[in-house]
Amino acid sequence: MPVRYSAVLLGVVLVGSLLLVGCGQSVGEGGNGGSGGTDPDPEFASVEMYVFDWSALPLNLTPAAGGSSSPREVPLEGVKVCQLDADNCVTTDSEGLTEIFFPRDGKEIAFTIVHEGYGRWVVSNVIDERFPELFGSPVRFPLYTHEYLEAIAAQVEVSYPWEKGMAALGRWAPQGEVKFIPVGPTADEVGAAFYFDDDTLRYSLEADATGIITGINDFPLAQGGFAEVAPGVHQFELSVEAGHCTQASWGWPGDAPNRLRIPVLAGYTTYGSMRCGESPF
Repeated sequence: MPVRYSAVLLGVVLVGSLLLVGCGQSVGEGGNGGSGGTDPDPEFASVEMYVFDWSALPLNLTPAAGGSSSPREVPLEGVKVCQLDADNCVTTDSEGLTEIFFPRDGKEIAFTIVHEGYGRWVVSNVIDERFPELFGSPVRFPLYTHEYLEAIAAQVEVSYPWEKGMAALGRWAPQGEVKFIPVGPTADEVGAAFYFDDDTLRYSLEADATGIITGINDFPLAQGGFAEVAPGVHQFELSVEAGHCTQASWGWPGDAPNRLRIPVLAGYTTYGSMRCGESPF
């Protein structure tokens, strides 16, 4: 989506992920909100964000023509970033930059990043003493046009815009093959599983686990996930091959190791990821 600092895929410097919707809204509902704070306060986490158009990324998710340079990114002005269930919204300036403040009270929050003409994402986290220092500053969020995402949707054989929600998941370091498994009372409320296929460099319903290419957490549908997910809060487990995953990097804690929870909204992509093994992130 999602979101973290840069990673390398085939020599391309990639960047953090995720995106969109309106302020003051609950999971599954819409709404409007106000503006974010401006004064530093130790009781609040200041999150600087950089939002840009990354629709120049090839649909087969390979480096741009001509070598190892990153696909062209275009800063987006007027992107709205809003905390769910709160009157807390900000918008990006002409350089694609903005800053939002979240209460540093250890509570679970979610926020969205919305811009006309682009796909919608939902991102969640726990705002405590570790946030947002773990992700660097500014946190980078690539957005993709509706036309780009329509082509991506064809790879996983679903229509776009999403009729329900889309869960895009990732294992954040060390990389390696892993499966994502829906668990808990909503396990039967998700659609088909898909993964990024290292051979075709596309998303596939035929692949049965993630590949080993690094950096794809930052792509439109991360390392893989589930289409047609019902709105609500869902829990997913990373298979034992992932190692010991104790903390969600983006998402909320699950009820056991290797598990995380994410909020899903109809028409949006929700990003979730976990830190595993000895990852410093």
